This record gives sequence, structure tokens and C-alpha cells, in this order.
Amino acid sequence: MNGIRNTVSAVGEIAGELVKQVGWQVSTDAVTDTLRAFTNLEEKYEDLKQERLLLRSLRNDIEREVQRCREKDTTSSYSLWITEASEVDEEVNDLVAKYEAEMQTSNRFWLRPSLSSEMEKMIVAIKQLVKKKSSMVFQVDKPPESILKMLNAPRIAGYPTLQGALEKVLELVKNSKIKAIGVYGLKGVGKTAIMQNLNNHEEVAKLFDIVIFVRVSDDETHLELQQKIARRLKVDTKGINDPEDIARKIHEDLKNKKYLLIFDGVVDSIDLSQLGIPNNDNHSKVVMTAQHQQVCTLNEADRLIKVEPLSRDEAWKMFRDTVGPIIDRPDIPEIAQRVCDKCSCLPLLIHKIARSFKLKGSASSWRAGLEDLEERWPDYENEGVNELYSFLTFCYDELKDEKKQKCFLYASLYPAGSKVYSDYLVECLAAQDFLGDVNGTRKYQKARDRGYAVLEHLTNVSLLEKGKQMIYVSMNDCMKQLASYISSKYPECNSYVQSREELGEPATSKSWKNARWVSLIDSNLQALPIDQDCSKLETLLLQKNLELSTIPRTFFKKHMRNLLVLDLYGTGLKSLPSSVSKLTGLRGLYLNDCEHLTLLNCGLRYLERLEGP
Repeated sequence: MNGIRNTVSAVGEIAGELVKQVGWQVSTDAVTDTLRAFTNLEEKYEDLKQERLLLRSLRNDIEREVQRCREKDTTSSYSLWITEASEVDEEVNDLVAKYEAEMQTSNRFWLRPSLSSEMEKMIVAIKQLVKKKSSMVFQVDKPPESILKMLNAPRIAGYPTLQGALEKVLELVKNSKIKAIGVYGLKGVGKTAIMQNLNNHEEVAKLFDIVIFVRVSDDETHLELQQKIARRLKVDTKGINDPEDIARKIHEDLKNKKYLLIFDGVVDSIDLSQLGIPNNDNHSKVVMTAQHQQVCTLNEADRLIKVEPLSRDEAWKMFRDTVGPIIDRPDIPEIAQRVCDKCSCLPLLIHKIARSFKLKGSASSWRAGLEDLEERWPDYENEGVNELYSFLTFCYDELKDEKKQKCFLYASLYPAGSKVYSDYLVECLAAQDFLGDVNGTRKYQKARDRGYAVLEHLTNVSLLEKGKQMIYVSMNDCMKQLASYISSKYPECNSYVQSREELGEPATSKSWKNARWVSLIDSNLQALPIDQDCSKLETLLLQKNLELSTIPRTFFKKHMRNLLVLDLYGTGLKSLPSSVSKLTGLRGLYLNDCEHLTLLNCGLRYLERLEGP
């Protein structure tokens, strides 16, 4: 400041001298103002630099925020403000450069008051820009993208079962007469994978203004479901807790759009109008997935598509693709095929279990893994198994009726995937007294009708698989293992079941002693135990054992008074022992396709409880 004062003093002297010599008429006030402006020049310079620093900081902050919030669009005011701020910054740069040049010389000191004035104007301009910034909106939410691609959608090309289901859905989506489509099937069968591929499909992108994919949780509230839809639409519901208010916002956003709404994992009815979904007359569509057909029907689906498990070849391909090259190591392929069979052709299990087995590098570790999987299911430490077991247990518990539950457990006596004819199974269930009183023709028919209704219900809730026109039903391996696990917990349903692959020494097995149901179907059985304690036995299934040619003479003599069903279909028996007369409680006896059976024991006339239509 001393330098400026000295300069001002010199300027004053020179100005006075000029007035005397030249005779200028300069007022004292004018000179004073000029001197004051000159005196304030350095202060203006410092103020200008501070204001420029503030302006630059604000501009940088705004530009960083724009870069960070890529989901938002910039407004026209953003571009205008940034342009103005840049132009002012350039002018300030020029002034700063001019000031610094002036400070290097003193021969043009009379220009310095005007420089101070320019600085004052720029300071005012910067302050106006800063003030304007606080009242301007620089970003707004971008409109939602028409499709949010599922980045990890499973590839279903190469799997005709899944691809075929997707193509069926696409065909219905294009149908202008159809509003709602229901896709149902067992948990883990691939419904979500199909929906993710539908969401990503190029044709869908061309058909709809927006695709809304909503995963539905079992315990989700109406409000939570609305908020998911609102977030997808980028509808601001912050601070709004009234479902009706949110519904109005959703409705307003969608009323002029052609939408595809995908609900994945529906478990109950969904009121679209309460959510705010408009019933647009512009071919908008709703697609929902559910475990059970009834849920789709409850939600007024116009068309239903059932997703079946993969074929065995598809399952093996998926399993191989997931495991990778290790599956071709010596002695592994045969074990791997058995592991794959345990997945019941369900993509969920194939993917989860194959990923755990791909870490096993030797045939011995694969064998140990298979044994662990067979013996410890559903306690096997695998996310897919645990998830599926929780769902299947829920389905079983939801049956609630004890006799329906027993019907399901009884169906597990037959090999996984085998066709069990409904007429035959209903007869067995009636014989087990799971269908009520069957005495008399009319009661027997009512029991049969009740039996078919039970089987229909079990197929509807995915515990059994339905054959063509309900002629037969079947049970996949997962359900069979679930039933076996549950049966082991209840003495009245305790069973002993072995297949050809599992058969050890059934003739000496102590498991018969406590079993209510014994199944040795198609087990390559050649002989039966001579003195087996079967006092609790109610069902004995021995069909399709061609090597079984004789039954020990005393086999039925002791401890079989409670036997209700005896199935000898397709065995190699030549005759029945006389002890068959002791089966006085027997209600169902099956001897069809016993080609070598030439003599029926006269003891059959004592079996007075055998039933028939």
C-alpha cells in the first residue's frame, strides 16, 4: 500500500503541475474521485480474484454433479449458465492480465481509474451469476429407458424346452386380443430365466414404450410393490405413504404408454387398478409367473403356459456346460450322469449343484459328493437344494389335510419319473383308507372321485406331474427325496424303498421291521426273506421283478395280517404260496402280466376284503 500511496502522491503533484501549465479546468471532486479509484485498484484486484475463485468452484461442482448423476438430464439453463460463467471467467482473465501489465509501468497511470471501474463491473457480474445459480434447476430426471436389460440373464438358446416356452409367450404378447398371460411351473424349472430373456428380447423393445420387470417377494406389501413400479418409472414418491396417492402418480405416468408389465414370482392375487396400472386400450400386456396354475387363474390370465422340466438330454447338456472340461476326466462321466439325475431336470438345481461339483477334481471326490447328496438331502450344503426344499416343504405343509399329505407320500413309493396310472393309484389310496369309507358301490365311486380330486390337487400345486388327460401321474426325483425325508419323520408313513441302482440285501434288511410301506419295484429282486417280521406292513410293491419266480411257502403266514396292498405285476412267479390265505385284510391284489403264473392258490377265496368297482 505504501507504494500505491507514493504513486498517488506523485500523481497528485503531476496533476497539479498540469493544471498550472496547461490551464486545465479540473474540479477538485473529479480529481478526488480519480485518486480514490486509483487508490482502490489493488483492493479491487484482490476482490476480483476471490470472486473468480468462487465462480470457478461453483462451475466445477456443478459439472462434477452432472457427471456423477448420469441418470439425469441437464436443462437448457445449465448450458446457458455454464456458457455465461465461462465468458465471465475469460473476461476476468483479460482484466487480471491487463492489471498485471499496468503494474509494470507508470507512464499510463491515467488509465488505471478506468481499470478499477471495469473490475468493479466484473465483480458485480460474478455476484449476479452466483445468485442466479441458486435459483436455477440444472438437472432433471431422465425419462426411464424403454427396457432395462438384464445383464446376467441365463442363455436359453440350445434348450428347446425353455426356448419353446419363450416363443409361446412372445406369440401371445403379439396377440392384440390377449391382455394377461400366466406362466407357471415348479420352482427352479426356469420361469425367471424365460422372463429375463423376454425382457431383453429385441422384438419386445419394438412392441412397447416401456417394459417393467418386477420381482415379487412372498412377504411383499401392496405399498412395496407400488414403490418398485414407481422407481422403474422414475415417478417421485418421496414422502408419500398413501397407496392411493402413489397409484394416481403411476396411473398418470402410464395412461398414454403401451407397456409390458412382467410380474415374476406371484403367489397371490394382484389388483392392478389398486397399484395404479391403467387398463389401456392400446394392447398393453401383463405377464406373470407363478408356481401354481391357480394363481395365474386367480389373476385372470387369458392364456396359460406351463413350463416343463428339461428333457434328460437338455439337463445333461446344461450340466456338462456348467461343470466344464473336468467332466471328461476318466471315470467321472458315469458318476456325473447320476449327479445330474438327482437334479430332476430343473435348471436351478443343475446350475447350483454342477457349480459345486466342478470344484471336485477326481472321481473319488465325485463319488463322495454323490453319496453325500443322496444321503443328506435336503441337508446337503447347497443354496439351490436348500431353496428348493424350503419351497417344497411349504407346498406340502399347505396341503393341511392329513390324508392328502399321506397320498403324496404314498406316491413316492414308485420310481422317480415313472408313469403311475391314476386308476391304479386311486385304488391303492382307497385300499389304504386315505379316501374315506369304500364299503358299497356308491361309496366306492365317491372314494374314487375323491381320489382323482386329490391327485388333481397334487398336480396343481406341483407336488406331482400330470400326464396327458390325467391318465397317469409321476413324481420327480426332488419330490421323491422330499417325500422320503418327510416319511422318515412319521412312523405311520415309514417306508422302505429301493431301486435297481440302490438295492443291497433286502431279504435280510432290518428296515422291513418298522416299515408300513415296502417298495422294491424293478429292483432285480430274485428272492424274498423267509422269516421277515412284517407285522406293520400295509403295502408291498414287487412289480417288474422278472427274476422273482417263487415266494417262500411261509412268507405270508406270520406277521402280515395288516397287509392291504400286494402288487406282483410283471414278476416271474409261477404260483402263489398257500400262506396267501392268511392275508385276510388284503384289499388290493395285482397279478397282471404275470406270464408264468399258471396256478392260483385256492386260499384266495379267504380274501374277502378284496375290493373292486
